[in-house]
Amino acid sequence: MELPAGSWCHPPLACKCRWKTILISVSYERSVLERTSRKQVGAGMGGGRMADEHQAVLHLARRADAGARVCARLLAAIKGLAPPRLPEAEGHGDVPESEPFVLTLGRDRVIGPLVLALLVEAHRPQPTLFPNGNRGMPLALLTWARVARRARGPRLAGHLELVRRQLADGRAFLQGAAPGLADAACALVVGAAISTAAGARLVAGAPPLQAWWERITALGGDAPGRLAWPRRVEPLLAGEPLVVAVPGPGGRTTWTPRPG
Repeated sequence: MELPAGSWCHPPLACKCRWKTILISVSYERSVLERTSRKQVGAGMGGGRMADEHQAVLHLARRADAGARVCARLLAAIKGLAPPRLPEAEGHGDVPESEPFVLTLGRDRVIGPLVLALLVEAHRPQPTLFPNGNRGMPLALLTWARVARRARGPRLAGHLELVRRQLADGRAFLQGAAPGLADAACALVVGAAISTAAGARLVAGAPPLQAWWERITALGGDAPGRLAWPRRVEPLLAGEPLVVAVPGPGGRTTWTPRPG
């Protein structure tokens, strides 16, 4: 894919992710895991029905673009969640404008793809969101995607080139033969890009990128089943810190819950 003159591009993915993962830290805050009443979650899931506390449901933002939809569908397909749904009523069931989707766990609402992915992975390790064992790169890509999906012009071309380079060796997905969190993160960016004429042309002009997009959009059309969760989410958030990535020798990234 030819980049326009003066285009901007990220450094190589490995270097980019190494620095990002060193700085990743997630705290258990009210803004991340929001306590809601049974009535509020029930209204958000449709019909005023009380939510099944053992059921995990992904809710898309009302203005979700193609990237958010594919990202949510891919996560649901990998982990066996029910297909994502749009909010069915105004109010507490709505997704915050700053987020592409949220996960409801009975009375709890998990906001933010990074924390959402870690919670799901902790409860159902297989199939994993990290097919080749590398957790650092996918987690860093989620941070990158939040900014990159809003890029336009030469900056957008640079972000798309970053993804294209990782697929240039013929791999089916970003971490090998199976889809994972890295693909879901990049879907946020590529999907946002194809919603514009310029971005769609860039994707169409990069065969590896176009083929990858077609593969991931074909996944997760119907993902039956539900994910079993404890009646309260607190047991998962208590106890020893959860190691979520190992960026390099002598260092590790941990998620240390802090009671709210």
